[in-house]
Amino acid sequence: MGEILREADEDFTAVMNSHPLPLPEPRDIVCLRYRIEERLDGDEGAVFGAKNLGTGDSVAIEVHEPAADELVLARQLADARAISKIEHPHVLPIHDVREERGRAYLVTGRDRGESLRERLAGGPMPVEQAIQTVLAVARGVAEGHRVGVVHGNPKPSDILVVDGEPKVKGFGLGGDHAYMAPEQLAGQPADALSDVYAMGVLLYECLAGVRPYRTEELLPLMTEISAGRPAPIRSFAPAVPPALEALALRAMSPDRAARPPSMDAWVRALETLELEPATTIHMRPISAPPMPMQPITAPPPSYAPAPAPQRSPWLLAVASFVIFSTIGVAGLALAAGTWALVSGAF
Repeated sequence: MGEILREADEDFTAVMNSHPLPLPEPRDIVCLRYRIEERLDGDEGAVFGAKNLGTGDSVAIEVHEPAADELVLARQLADARAISKIEHPHVLPIHDVREERGRAYLVTGRDRGESLRERLAGGPMPVEQAIQTVLAVARGVAEGHRVGVVHGNPKPSDILVVDGEPKVKGFGLGGDHAYMAPEQLAGQPADALSDVYAMGVLLYECLAGVRPYRTEELLPLMTEISAGRPAPIRSFAPAVPPALEALALRAMSPDRAARPPSMDAWVRALETLELEPATTIHMRPISAPPMPMQPITAPPPSYAPAPAPQRSPWLLAVASFVIFSTIGVAGLALAAGTWALVSGAF
């Protein structure tokens, strides 16, 4: 009899997992203990505000997509439990991990804060604030990497700013192709380098105020991401230092080998980046390299004929007067001498 019941239970579980539950709606009860109250993140993901019926606490629940098979579901649950053990100032704590009909449910605290998506709706961030925000997110994601968990799709809606401190959530939740690396879009599993790619996209958006690729249709979006030629950040925000723009674009390279090789390397690159003095970040400025010395050569001598001297018209007039006066006096003297000779003859 026990064997029959066990087989019946396995058959029931298989049927239920093959027909996963739809996303919950307000007033639904999930995992036998949480009542859904509202959806928290619009259409970008599946995060809900709920109440713990046992304690009365307000919580947030991240609802994962149905797993393709039991192995995938087991991996999701193992990752969630690993993240729940992390104590990091930039990782939103996970208080409970549940599974129901092929879906993983991650229960976190209901922190009242502003998502980075809401913050960016008001425009780009100042350079220093953008760097510090992305650094905080990267440090939190790097902590996940250290316990063997890849985020998979860190995006602004996965970042909650609580009392000025960014906190990452949504590990393994996925959901937005605009932040996926080209290899993810091609069907490869997410890894540390795909998370580095997403950090480049995140930095781009914080600085420019817009995503690097804004096409809504999936196939054109995949084409743009694979080509890897976004508009320059400085075309939206001219005050962004070129070195910072170059680092963001390097992380977003379709060539995995061109990206920083790990999340820790990305953090170090941001921490040690040297920016121009025009920014408000207190880092030593880059000094311009000395210009190469050029030999000094004298200009070739000029053989052009010297210009004719210019004569003043007054000088010509005076000279003419003197000449004619002299001629007149000489003429008078000559005439007088002739008259004297003639007179002496008589």
